[in-house]
Amino acid sequence: MQRSSQAAGSWARSSIPTRCRRTPLRARAKVLLKTYTGTARLMTDHGFDRRFGRRLFARLRAKGLVNVAAEARIEMLQRNSPGVSLMRANYQQLRGEMIDAGYVTAEEVDRDLSRLDDPDFLMPSSIMSNRPLGDDFATAKIALRNPSRRSQIMRQSGERPMSGAPTGVDRRGAVTRISSFLAAAAAWLRLSVTRRPTGEHHEAPSSAPTRRLRKIATEEAFTIPEVSAAMLEVVRRGGPALDLKLWTLVYNTTPVEPTVARAPSAAGVDRDALARQLLPRLLDVEHARLAEMDASGVDVHLLSLVSPGVQMLERDTAVSLARLSNDRLSETIRRHPTRFAGLACFAPQDPAAAAKEMERAIQSLKLNGFLVNSHTNGVYLDDQRCWPILEAAEALDAPLYIHPRAPSDGMAAPFRDCRLEGSIWGYGMEAGTHAVRLMLSGVLDRFPRLRIVLGHMGEALPFWMWRLDYMASPGSRAALKNSLKPSEYMQRNFSITTSGLEDPLALRYVIEKIGVERVMWAIDYPFQQTEGSVAFIESAPLSETEREQIAHRNAERIFRIAD
Repeated sequence: MQRSSQAAGSWARSSIPTRCRRTPLRARAKVLLKTYTGTARLMTDHGFDRRFGRRLFARLRAKGLVNVAAEARIEMLQRNSPGVSLMRANYQQLRGEMIDAGYVTAEEVDRDLSRLDDPDFLMPSSIMSNRPLGDDFATAKIALRNPSRRSQIMRQSGERPMSGAPTGVDRRGAVTRISSFLAAAAAWLRLSVTRRPTGEHHEAPSSAPTRRLRKIATEEAFTIPEVSAAMLEVVRRGGPALDLKLWTLVYNTTPVEPTVARAPSAAGVDRDALARQLLPRLLDVEHARLAEMDASGVDVHLLSLVSPGVQMLERDTAVSLARLSNDRLSETIRRHPTRFAGLACFAPQDPAAAAKEMERAIQSLKLNGFLVNSHTNGVYLDDQRCWPILEAAEALDAPLYIHPRAPSDGMAAPFRDCRLEGSIWGYGMEAGTHAVRLMLSGVLDRFPRLRIVLGHMGEALPFWMWRLDYMASPGSRAALKNSLKPSEYMQRNFSITTSGLEDPLALRYVIEKIGVERVMWAIDYPFQQTEGSVAFIESAPLSETEREQIAHRNAERIFRIAD
């Protein structure tokens, strides 16, 4: 450990410009770490003068530089996740390590550094002049975080532009110096604060896997002829249900063989025409699907009966077809145990029968969980009539995937135009609403060990979480029955998949918001393009550990899929 510390210290010193080495490295690193992450505890716990630390902490807090949330994250990391990694003389890698460990967020770093690209922004001359930074670094960070205060800060600190200095920013030099100091802080932080078990190291984001990546797709639809025939009768009867807009195209047409081997990704395609090609792909589980999986390097499909499952059928028909569908699914998995896993369906129309089928699916058929297509006849799972379903899922310790469908009749009116009812907008709004109902109704307090999975990057809930917490904290409104904040339920009860949302920025956000251990990869076959989904998980800017967790390890753990 001593040798590693010396090596890292030597590397860190070599990365700092010569004229910036007057302040002892450890002291400068501590000041920098304090300024950047907003944590006093790390300074005071490791030999730094406590009184000076408290004064500096108060001073930085007064100037808006202390991030209390970051402080809490660091303290938690100290208690629960000790470790050490080899230092790398590459700022991007170190930046990724600091983000991954929770010392800072990607948004904080990007926001600060992006200011350097603003030609109208001036930094204090100490940065431009390559002088030892010391407290001037704190001043620079204040200016970086709040450019509107630049002039005031410069006047207070006595800064004046150097004679002959350019009026703009020496952006390249500034980035180099800030990068050097961040690297020094990261080196000190890793070697002085954290120690990982032997053989474990923290990896930086990369753009592609370095070895073949096992891939388990976790929201992949299929159907059986009997369910297809029953749904044909439903769409022919018609009615006000918004689901019929899509499923009439799928079922009430002459079956059309797909003209392409996969769903296209190009914009402007005729998606109604594509919908007419879906049925053969949903029915063919063991031939064309496996060929496409092999061609794209997908190892496993976690199969589930296509939306809306049996939930638009009459009760007795729904109960019998749910049982038949689960039997067929189990048989398919037995024929291809390394290629398929399965989520059982059930008929919420009969909660008692549903609970029995759920028990059979796990204990006898050895399936991996359940999937429900949100509401059934406008009834959501927080309704007390559905509690036997939630009780069974909790008792069996199997995940319940809440898949979206078109909004229920009670919320349908604004979604009837412009095809808003489907994946464009309505699906996410409907499933997200279902999840929020479970949080705020008190149901997750009654069933605290319930494990729920949401698709499509969490149906927008991670992006709304701050406002949900702010508006729905426990006791804030008379009608609320939640004992925890929504974000606490999200961390305790929910996992998400990436199905149908291949945006690397959204992926990074949900990783930072709810944790990489709660994120799984999915394709949303046959509605999404397999090749595009594979390219997404293989090229997203993730560390190798993150990529493996999302691509297969989390699914293996959450759904108990054999590796």
